[in-house]
Amino acid sequence: MVLAGLVLGDAAVRDGRNALHTQSYGAQMRGGTSMSDVIIAEGDIDYPRILKADILLAMNPETFEKYAREVAIDGTTIVDSSTIPAVDIPNSLLFPISAIAKRVTGTVTTASMVALGIIVGLTKVVSPEAILAAVDARVPQGSKGVNRDALLAGLDEGSKVEKAIHA
Repeated sequence: MVLAGLVLGDAAVRDGRNALHTQSYGAQMRGGTSMSDVIIAEGDIDYPRILKADILLAMNPETFEKYAREVAIDGTTIVDSSTIPAVDIPNSLLFPISAIAKRVTGTVTTASMVALGIIVGLTKVVSPEAILAAVDARVPQGSKGVNRDALLAGLDEGSKVEKAIHA
């Protein structure tokens, strides 16, 4: 999730906006709870912490339980239904993020890029061109192809839902 946050912040800057990224890890580096906050603004960023999130991405039950109450009233919670089968909160969207990653790239390690694509497809917070350029700039050379594939699959999923919501 931390790499996805870095990529999102990079894309925002490429689109001419200001971005701030903070991160923290739980006891485990991979597979445990981690937090990646990204603040994107047209103007100055006055405070480096998110008070209430516009978007929460919950990839596992621990993250959902820990952060679900930190979403703004009109915010959206995106949940990986591969690991969290159901949630009982308003404005939540379930996507089989890990399953999409496994299907598209053969591994769940690209799930964060699928999730990032979903967020961008839903919100249009950054342009597709900027997010693809940021992936190319930030992702290690040997895994660019699978990460681009995962991101594109997520963009497609997020765009479909965004179109259905606004139809």
